[in-house]
Parts: sequence; C-alpha cells; structure tokens
Amino acid sequence: MSRWLFPLFFSALALALSSCIKEDRDGCPCVLVLSTEESVEDSRYSVYLSLEEEAVTDTLEAGGEYRRPVPRGFLYATVALGDRETFVHGQGIVIPKGSDCPPVRLWSRPVKAVGEIVSRSAVLSKEYCLVRMKLEPPGGNLDFLVRGSISGYDLDGNPVGGEFECVPKDAGGGFLEFRLPRQRDNSLLMDVSSGGVLLRTFALGEILFRAGYSWKDRDLKDISMEVSCSASVFLTDFSVWENVENREILL
Repeated sequence: MSRWLFPLFFSALALALSSCIKEDRDGCPCVLVLSTEESVEDSRYSVYLSLEEEAVTDTLEAGGEYRRPVPRGFLYATVALGDRETFVHGQGIVIPKGSDCPPVRLWSRPVKAVGEIVSRSAVLSKEYCLVRMKLEPPGGNLDFLVRGSISGYDLDGNPVGGEFECVPKDAGGGFLEFRLPRQRDNSLLMDVSSGGVLLRTFALGEILFRAGYSWKDRDLKDISMEVSCSASVFLTDFSVWENVENREILL
C-alpha cells in the first residue's frame, strides 16, 4: 500500500469505529432514577411506569432511590401512597362502588428519557378530600348516600370517569366522614333518606363550588359541614360560613 494511503486508511477506520460506537450508545437504554424526600409511616411507595410497549408496577422504599433501565424516548412515571388495596394491574386505582376514595397521594409526570441517566424527585400531592359532616341534633334516623362520576385514577395519575357511590361512616361524636376523589366537574350529589324513602337530593358539587372549594388545588383541602336535621325532614338550604378558608360549610 502506498505510504500516502496509510493516513487516509486510519482516518476512515477511526470514523467507522466512532460511528459504530455512537449507534450502539443510541440503542442503549436510559437509566431512570426516582426518589422522594417525604417521611411517612408507610415506608413503601408504589411506582407505575407507562412505557411504549409495557406498563411496569414496582415499589420504592422511603428515603431510597428507584432505578430502572428504560427505553429512550417519552414515558409517564407515577409514584403513589395509599393505593395498594384499590390498585388494579393495567388500570390504576379503582374505587369499588360503595366505597369512598382511599387516602391516596400521587406524583405523576411525563419524562423524556435521554442520555445515560435521568433523575426525578417525586413530591406527592393529596388526591382526596376528607369530608367531616356534623349532624345537629346528633342521631336521628337519616341515611346519606354520596354519588359522583369519578371512580379512580389511571396509571398516569389522572381522574377516571365512572360510577361512584359511598355511604358516610359514623366517626363518633355526631360526626359522619367520607373521602372524595379529585373531581372534574360539579356533578356530586348527596341523597338523604329515612326508612328507605328518599327525602331529598342535594347538588353537593354545586354547593361546594359556590362555597369557593377548588378541585384544582395541588393538595386537596378537607371540608367540614354541619347538617341541620329538623323534624320537617331536612328542608333547609345550604349556606356558607364566613370561615371559608377552613372549608366549613353549613347545610
């Protein structure tokens, strides 16, 4: 081979090797790293990944890191607490009819997996609203049923449409309690019955809206309500207490 061809040969070889290495790196997965700084009694978080060809369910220990090779490109990552009893593989959090919302906290974000490693810190938001309802006077023979149109959360942490029904639980001291999932509209209803006979249906979602409650808050606030149970079968209208900041609503 001519002496002047050697530099040209080695330059071409280096270029080919460089191209090969670049192609190999592009085909390699990216390592996804998830972490959370929250300190909670439940030491294990649920991790859901929506990848292009599969859905992954895993766990993350509190205070630790979750690492997993993922294909390069876009994915959805969700970290959750309080969802275990209602999680359905391939669907997400499904609230059974007759049950209220679990005390679930979620973090969900789209992630662009590029480079060798991509890291995200999960700061979970409160995705349920605890309603405490005080009966005045306590007791009585009234039954309550709350109805809505959100029945859970999908694998990306979004509210899912579906039939929701729950019966408020006796919390003692004349209080009833129930938890609501994040709503997309004001369609919540509350039925009041006695002896199996429906007495009245309240547009609970509209009442909360007029009281200034927001379902768009990052952390859903809890609600306190007072129900005046008169002998004339619950004929009073809703009105709002002045202390709206604490979400106290008078029925």
